[in-house]
Amino acid sequence: MKSVPVFQLAETELHTGTSLVEASAGTGKTYTIAGLFLRLILEKNLSVREILVVTYTVAATEELRHRIRNTLAKALQAFSTGTSEDAFLRALLARHADQRVDLAARLDRALYGFDEAPIYTIHGFCQRVLRDRAFETGNLFDTELVTDQTPLLRQLVEDYWRKQFYRAGKIPVIFALKNGLSPESLLPLVRTTLPHPFLKLLSPVDDQTPDSLAAALEAGFTSLREVWREQKQAIRDHFGSGAKWANRPYNDDEAMAEAFRQLDNCLGAPEFSPAALDTLQLFRKSAIAQKVSKRAKLPPPEHPFFDLCDDLAPAEERYVIGVKLGALHYVRQELPRRKDELKVQFFDDLLTRLHGALAGSGGSPLAALLRRQYVAALIDEFQDTDPLQYDIFSRVFTGPENYLFLIGDPKQAIYGFRGADIFTYLKAGQHSDQAYTLKQNWRSEAGLVRSVNAVFSAPALPFVFPGIQFQAVEAKGEADKQPFKVDGHAPPPFQIWFWRRTGAEINKGEADKLLPAIVATEIVELLNGPAALGDRKLLPEDIAVLVPENRQAQLVQDALSQRNVPSVLYTSASLFDSREVVETQHVLAAIADPTHESQLMAALGTDLLGFTGSRIEAVAKQETEWQQILERFRGYLDLWLQRGFIQMFRSFM
Repeated sequence: MKSVPVFQLAETELHTGTSLVEASAGTGKTYTIAGLFLRLILEKNLSVREILVVTYTVAATEELRHRIRNTLAKALQAFSTGTSEDAFLRALLARHADQRVDLAARLDRALYGFDEAPIYTIHGFCQRVLRDRAFETGNLFDTELVTDQTPLLRQLVEDYWRKQFYRAGKIPVIFALKNGLSPESLLPLVRTTLPHPFLKLLSPVDDQTPDSLAAALEAGFTSLREVWREQKQAIRDHFGSGAKWANRPYNDDEAMAEAFRQLDNCLGAPEFSPAALDTLQLFRKSAIAQKVSKRAKLPPPEHPFFDLCDDLAPAEERYVIGVKLGALHYVRQELPRRKDELKVQFFDDLLTRLHGALAGSGGSPLAALLRRQYVAALIDEFQDTDPLQYDIFSRVFTGPENYLFLIGDPKQAIYGFRGADIFTYLKAGQHSDQAYTLKQNWRSEAGLVRSVNAVFSAPALPFVFPGIQFQAVEAKGEADKQPFKVDGHAPPPFQIWFWRRTGAEINKGEADKLLPAIVATEIVELLNGPAALGDRKLLPEDIAVLVPENRQAQLVQDALSQRNVPSVLYTSASLFDSREVVETQHVLAAIADPTHESQLMAALGTDLLGFTGSRIEAVAKQETEWQQILERFRGYLDLWLQRGFIQMFRSFM
């Protein structure tokens, strides 16, 4: 394994160019960024305005701003008094003892002007550049930033759908419906693909349009229909109880009678349902060959109809792919024009427009301006960077007199959080001038650190990619002073549970049903038992449960709720997909229109109102009680209209 030098915060020389600093979880990434900021002021005589700090969330920018300001304040105190309790600051004092007075004055100026320090999210940085350099970037002055572009994307997808299908023949429309195509089904592809302009979708239909693919599909289906109408009896004769060559269902009279009925439906009738097309799969040459009886030792039947069924399947697949790619192509072409008409831009546009300006004819002068403005750039959470973002950083901050520090954990890039791309991180590593690692873990117990080191140091390629090596770390924090113990004894810090197999493969549905309960039960036993952190009892907020999927997190929380254990759900799922929001929507719909009885019943069945199904049925049969409920909801509506939502909802609660 290639050895990576350890980044010593107080001692490692700060070089111009690109420096990649690998920071595993708990190794003091934020502390390192604050220390770098301080050293750039002390040693490179940069002002706070010349040091750009970029991270990926608004909350992270606030934390960084607070931590950096706090570090500068402690450094000012240290250089003013000549002493400090912080080992890092003591090392800097010793290193710059002869400049202590001058550096204290420099730190005082830095703190005085710290409000001007450019600490942004990646989108905030791009927005600032586009606004401040509107002429150089070609950005419109009166453009409104809109947070959610879903309504506009949905409108464009619906426009594409109308253009594609309102004048199309019946056959392509039926095949589209059979494959679940709709504006709503096309929207996720468009929404997830648009933020990645460098992404190339590989497909077998790159040089064909949806219309040409629809024509090929329709021609294949027409040929199939003609053969069936002319030779249906000859085709029928190959199947049924007299088919000695076949296994089920081809030798089953009843099953084949239903199959032929469906064939007559889709190939003989002018109108038919999309579901009838499923029967064509049964008559594919390849499907028939798989059902030949081994005992009979007879060849499968041959007929042009079976070959045409085989040919139709890939034509259908290509058509579906073509429709999806056509939607993406249409939206990519139409979206910029529609945004210009509406004078709006979205968060992704901030990135693409700045990148376009840097990649365009005026890109070099723009990059030079930014390099003079920001002499140093510190990129936090670099593992979450996608190709577009990295290209912006590399175009702007790779000058011979600039400092670019990329701080992140490549192991986290594997999971693709926030659109991260592992190959972007590997590319940055290949093009960096210096690479370092942080060696000391300040968060975990020594036993757990040793266990993790042992597990991941064993394989040659623990993370599959040769460019990502595991760098062992050392425990240096305070966790061992407050150890986790059960009944006075420290359990093994790294434990693996194995599912007790019964010989068969583990069923995912069964695992989803049992594992949340097992985990929740273990947590209850820890909380109710003699488990402690240091000298205090273990609390629910001391425990975290990590799962691969949002739905599994909800299952675990449900299991904890059943055992009266409080928990907080951190998930990437939208708040508007939660059960609570859906139930609130039912209640508000009933209040908005109390005369709509099905909406009112849905509201009564929510947890907010707590009616059971049998109680709703009973109340609906009692005219007096039902009228009272109707009047109650009409009262809520009147209050909403007359005094506003807050007054109404307060009365409702």
